[in-house]
Amino acid sequence: MWPLLLDMSKLDCKKSLRTLELEAYSTIVSAFRAQGDLTPKKIDVLKELQTLFKISIDRHKSEVRRACNDDKLYTIAKLLSHGDCVSTEWISQSKRSIPLLPSFQATNASSCYYRILADQILSKAEPVFSLYPEDNSIKTCDQHPQPLNDKSESESELVYLKNGYAVQSNCVKDSFMFHCKW
Repeated sequence: MWPLLLDMSKLDCKKSLRTLELEAYSTIVSAFRAQGDLTPKKIDVLKELQTLFKISIDRHKSEVRRACNDDKLYTIAKLLSHGDCVSTEWISQSKRSIPLLPSFQATNASSCYYRILADQILSKAEPVFSLYPEDNSIKTCDQHPQPLNDKSESESELVYLKNGYAVQSNCVKDSFMFHCKW
């Protein structure tokens, strides 16, 4: 008895075939990595499979990188090969043809706003204690004592930042209101 034909379009068949080809190539690379060193014979087999499965060079390099960085495959190769299983051939096969571009910090509408706000707050900030004092003396909070029961207006409005700066809270409010006006 023959298998039944499924209701698939030609495009679905091509997608399924491509998926099977990519999975087969990935599995072969994983098996070769688990066996240990990348020998010239294995390289020839991989080149033949690249042409049969239409695997691009970049795809081949990414599969080799994936296999090189897999802990399970490394453990299998290390325990079964009884030696050093970090082959320079695996590393040379995984080199990128074009190096990655440096990644930049993601920006959105509010990140620019917060950067401007932080710059304004830091420009108005007064250092509570300095890491590099100019007169080689350490400034402490006890140099300007305030009465405990009579809090001045300026002290109650200070906001202490993590970097050691103190900012008056009205500066923060003014900066925030300045940028919130649309």
